[in-house]
Amino acid sequence: MYRFNLKNLQSVMGKGVLFFIALLCLMGSAFAEEASYELVISEAQSNNDTDWALGFYDYIELYNAGESAVMLSDYFLTRDEAEPFACHLPAVELAPDSYALLICDVDLRDLRLPKEGCELFLYHRDGKLCDDVEL
Repeated sequence: MYRFNLKNLQSVMGKGVLFFIALLCLMGSAFAEEASYELVISEAQSNNDTDWALGFYDYIELYNAGESAVMLSDYFLTRDEAEPFACHLPAVELAPDSYALLICDVDLRDLRLPKEGCELFLYHRDGKLCDDVEL
């Protein structure tokens, strides 16, 4: 019975090919970067008593701190870490260094902010946490 091990691989393929495979593995890990998310929660208001033209809705303000535009539809808001995809954001492109004001019950029908404090989480569609704030 033939058993596979590193010595057998070296004898079959030669040391040059093994070195090349190891080099490719190292290069791949060196170029793999952690995704950077520039969209953050800049402000959130629950129990709003401000006089809005549309009423007294709660709101969440997002800020794009990046150098390129982002699609809000790539992101989700939630109050529960166990449900990162609870509230899908609208299909709006947000320019760099810009803000988006999202009105609860209008833009965010699936997200309710309680009158008392809570934690709010912003997730990317790939499941990575981008930001969280405590209200």
